[in-house]
Amino acid sequence: MLGNVYLDEGRFDLAVEQFQKAHRISPDNQKVTLFLARGLLSPENTTTPKPCSTDCSRLPDLNLRRRKATLLSLANVQIGLGNLDQAQQLLQQVEQRDDKFPELHWAWGVLYQKQNLLPQALAEYQEEFEITGDELARQRSATVAKLLYSQSAMHSSTDGASH
Repeated sequence: MLGNVYLDEGRFDLAVEQFQKAHRISPDNQKVTLFLARGLLSPENTTTPKPCSTDCSRLPDLNLRRRKATLLSLANVQIGLGNLDQAQQLLQQVEQRDDKFPELHWAWGVLYQKQNLLPQALAEYQEEFEITGDELARQRSATVAKLLYSQSAMHSSTDGASH
């Protein structure tokens, strides 16, 4: 837990150090492994090399819900790092297991938005709101809808000016 405190404070080297100590003491503890992965894969962690992003999701005793949550968390980290292809692969794994998993469609929306695929992003945020009732997802879909509208207005004025 000390590692989590350090991580939340932005003290990433100390956080990873605590997670590694805990992992040496209890290497079979799933929670400790997830915390270590969180520290190692944190976008702010610039000093520790990044391990393969799906290693802890392949643990044989990881229950299904935790496995989905781990894959989703790792996908979010990959999105933050700009590794959009890896993020997409991880999101597809979650979707194959449970296409209604909370925050899955939010992550798809963020991924699509980063790829400037606004219609797909809008659909994903709307889906997230339908599944979870998350007000932030509804607000994000409204924001993306406005972006889409302004883009289409800009394109139609450009098309009209060229004729």
